[in-house]
Amino acid sequence: MQITSQHNRFYRALVKEFRNQLVAPHKDDVEAQKVTAQMVKDLLANQNPDYPRDKFGLPISTTKIAPKELNRHIEWIIREGGHRGFTFLSVEEDWQRIMQQANGL
Repeated sequence: MQITSQHNRFYRALVKEFRNQLVAPHKDDVEAQKVTAQMVKDLLANQNPDYPRDKFGLPISTTKIAPKELNRHIEWIIREGGHRGFTFLSVEEDWQRIMQQANGL
């Protein structure tokens, strides 16, 4: 099964929201505002101990991992954000719908 564009859009929105909540407390810090969604995406892949890696131990691009692996990574991001006090209310409904579709419900 291939990752759908809807699934990919959701992942990008989640990473963007994670980034926004990460830098929000530092809104007046010019350097913090330079943090991009790609930087956060890379950070999250590196921090997730279960994220798929290549033979050199580097995280594999999300475009090259299986949908189930991306789902596990998304769930890890949501949990990790919860540990930091982040809320992803705008994405929670979409995530539940995507998981229902993936499970054929």
